[in-house]
Amino acid sequence: MDTNLKPKISIITLTKDRARFIPFAIKSAEEQTFTDWEMIVVDNGSNDDTEAIVSKYAAKDGRIKYYKDSPTLGISKSRNLGLSLSEGKYIAVLDSDDKWIDKNKLKKQFDFLENNPDYVLIGSNMKIVDENDNFIENTNFRTEDF
Repeated sequence: MDTNLKPKISIITLTKDRARFIPFAIKSAEEQTFTDWEMIVVDNGSNDDTEAIVSKYAAKDGRIKYYKDSPTLGISKSRNLGLSLSEGKYIAVLDSDDKWIDKNKLKKQFDFLENNPDYVLIGSNMKIVDENDNFIENTNFRTEDF
């Protein structure tokens, strides 16, 4: 298989009963300036409309793939399932109740990893909001190597 056809980044998204939030997560991925990605949504046994919502997005955007655990695996095994299904060179984590606010996030992180092969893991700061998008606090992490 031609590896050039594989996405550069696999976004792993775990979900369970997040129909209310997952559209924000998916839209934040779709709004990224870096577009060479796939999103693997692993549903750990939702009982709400999560499957219907994700399937609607997947029908419009072939980069989005939906998998429902059967039986439910739990968070660690679900994350491992997402990793085993991924085809990207790099992995990004976007949980179903999160959203990326920087539209260049994937581009910045991809460029950094491509230009710094000694690094194997990077992260970013967080802006924490409540379910109504009201600001709670910023979380700032160290920016230098440990």
